[in-house]
Amino acid sequence: GITVHPRPDARHIRSGDVDDLAALLKDWPDAEFNIEGNPTQNLMDFVHRHRPHQVTFVPDAEDQFTSDHGWTLPQDAERLRPLIREAQDLGVRVSLFMDPQPAAMAAVAELGADRIELYTETFASSFGTP
Repeated sequence: GITVHPRPDARHIRSGDVDDLAALLKDWPDAEFNIEGNPTQNLMDFVHRHRPHQVTFVPDAEDQFTSDHGWTLPQDAERLRPLIREAQDLGVRVSLFMDPQPAAMAAVAELGADRIELYTETFASSFGTP
């Protein structure tokens, strides 16, 4: 499959590239298409236009260099709930980008998200340490 992260500043992928990949993937219906990004920025336009297999909601700020944290629940729950429902109503599976906090996993399930992508910096930073 293919995962794309169309940020508003287009530094990872341009909007037209997302459109071209979506068209190309129609020839490979078994290939997973995942579009990720912040649903309060430009992401939902792509979801409506292409209806990928999955959308991954990531709490990136527009000026953020790279993803450096997951959603904070329950604080972000009311903002995410209608967006999760909107994507699922389009037939799109929803994943939330989360910090590896076991207590938050039940909150993700309660929100109705289908999957979780873990932010793994804490694991990567501890490599080679006890």
